[in-house]
Amino acid sequence: MKRVTRGGWMLLMAMVIGGCSSSKVKINYRNPKSVALAFTKGILTMDIPTAQRAGTEDTKAVLNLLETLLETMPEKRKATLQAEMEDNLKYLKKATCTVDGDHAKCTTCCDNLGQAQEEFILLKKVDKKWLVDMKKEALMGQ
Repeated sequence: MKRVTRGGWMLLMAMVIGGCSSSKVKINYRNPKSVALAFTKGILTMDIPTAQRAGTEDTKAVLNLLETLLETMPEKRKATLQAEMEDNLKYLKKATCTVDGDHAKCTTCCDNLGQAQEEFILLKKVDKKWLVDMKKEALMGQ
């Protein structure tokens, strides 16, 4: 089973920077693909409330932690990362998920070359809803 790399989490941290806009993105919690896409779009557009709505309590805590850590990032670096995220958003087309009981592993597609992302998004079913499940330990590469 492939693990999310430290670089992948650093990219995720970079995606969490910025303010919190509050869009009304609808999430179909019965479909892990829909949840994975809503989460990724929330991250890429810096719509942290949407990303949090697509996540478990652990995921919400990770997003809060990342947001706090990134507040110390220099503004110039934040602007560069935001531009990169906006560029990545235009390639986001679909998600592919493998479901195993109450757990799913999803990848999003595509990058600028039309390839699926190497990092995956883990989801689990909580109260009949699919939610992104990130743990703080994953940020430490454990």
